[in-house]
Amino acid sequence: LQKLNHFSVTQLEKYSRCAFRFFCEDVLKLRGRPEDKTNLTIGSLMHKVLELSYLDQQTDLDKLVEDIWNSTEFKGKLKLLHGQAEAERKKISFILKRFIEQDKLVSAERNFWPAEYEKKMSARDCAVYKLGGNTLSGTIDRVDKNAAEDFLIIDYKSGQLPQLEPAELEKGILPQALVYALIYRELSGLSPAGAEYCGLKKNKRSGLYSAKYQNLIRSKKFVTPAEFTKILNNLRSKLAEYFAAIQRGEFWQNNEEKCPEYCTASEICRQKQTGAPI
Repeated sequence: LQKLNHFSVTQLEKYSRCAFRFFCEDVLKLRGRPEDKTNLTIGSLMHKVLELSYLDQQTDLDKLVEDIWNSTEFKGKLKLLHGQAEAERKKISFILKRFIEQDKLVSAERNFWPAEYEKKMSARDCAVYKLGGNTLSGTIDRVDKNAAEDFLIIDYKSGQLPQLEPAELEKGILPQALVYALIYRELSGLSPAGAEYCGLKKNKRSGLYSAKYQNLIRSKKFVTPAEFTKILNNLRSKLAEYFAAIQRGEFWQNNEEKCPEYCTASEICRQKQTGAPI
C-alpha cells in the first residue's frame, strides 16, 4: 500500500466520493460487467474537436468532426451502424457549433478568453503535481485568462452537469474542477477567478467563483478571494489526508448520498445490496 503514491485527479475524486469503489476499481483492478463506453468515447471526441477548433477558428467544424471520427484514435471504437454514425456526427456538430457560438459571447461578457487547451499533467510532460512523496496527474480541459492573467478553470461535461456545492466540500469530496484550480495555481503562481463545469449538450454552466468577478460572471455562487484561497488550501490538505488514508488501507468511507448507476463494486457492496452503511 505504501507504493500507492500516484493517482489521477479523477481517481482521487472517486476515492473522496466512495473509497470502497476506488479500492475495487483502482487498487484491486476488478472488472464488472462490460460497460457501454459509447458516451465516454463521444465525450472524448468532443473534447478533441473543441481543442482543435479553438486553435484554428477558421476550421470547418463539420469536416473536423468527420476527420476526427475517422482518425486512428477513434475509428472502430464507436460501434454504430452507418446510418446511426452519420446521425451521431451531425448531432455532435450541431451541439458543438451551438456551444462555441454561445461560448464566444460568454467570453466577451467576462473578458476571460481561452488561453490553454487540454493541458496535460503527467510524468512524461514533467508537469505532475507533487504533494510530499505523492504525485497527481490529469488533464485540464481549458484554462481561460483575463488581461491580468487571473485564470478560470473550464471542465467540459458531455453528460450530467455536476454542481459545485459547499456541502460537498464540507463532506470531504474533491470536485475535479476545483482540484485543477488548486494545481494550476500551484504550478503557475497565478490567481484563480473560479472553477467551472460546462455542459456541452445543454449549454449550461455550473461553478464556484471569486467575488472579485461577480459583476462579470453570471452565477449565484461567489466567495470572497480570501475564502476561495481557503477552499483551495483545504483541498490541498484533504488530498494529503486521502493519500495517507489510502496508504493505511482505509477504504470504508462513502460520502455519496446516492450510488452511481454503474459501479464495478455494486455486486459486493453492502450499501448497494442492503442499504447498510459501508
